[in-house]
Amino acid sequence: MSLSETTMRSFGEYKSFRLSIPSPTILHIELLTTSTNSMTKQFWDDLIELFTKIKNDKNIRVVIFSSANTEIFTSGLDLNDHSELIHLSNVESDVGRKSIELSKYIEKYQSAFTLLQEIPQPVIMCIDQKCIGGGVNMITAADIRICTKQAYFQVAEINIGSVNIHHFIIVNWDF
Repeated sequence: MSLSETTMRSFGEYKSFRLSIPSPTILHIELLTTSTNSMTKQFWDDLIELFTKIKNDKNIRVVIFSSANTEIFTSGLDLNDHSELIHLSNVESDVGRKSIELSKYIEKYQSAFTLLQEIPQPVIMCIDQKCIGGGVNMITAADIRICTKQAYFQVAEINIGSVNIHHFIIVNWDF
């Protein structure tokens, strides 16, 4: 079996990704959100929807994930699009209530990466430039990561005291 144009049409259009079929059983996903490929709210919705469809498609044997932007793989979470998270962290409230509200976002976003990790098809991440913040979490959920010499990684959250090391980093270091 191979991916056909009919199968591709069944996936639909995504604002955050460009899909192509470079070979009969390979799906290529190019990240294409903003000028910095930030993880917008639309990105999260698209990622969950797309990988749910991939998980159930027996014609897809391999998923290749790269960036359509030659300058950056991803800048991570789009803080402008998630301004309520910044507001929430600045609200005068007890830590417990803030944590409950923040956990709603974190659970959704982590579930997207869990879905990426658990699909039966191998996912290959191709990183050729900057991979920042949530991008580091995302690539650790993949089965294979291929990087060029120009690739570099940064967990920028440490600058604001908010490091959320994804559990995939720990899972991938299974000794």
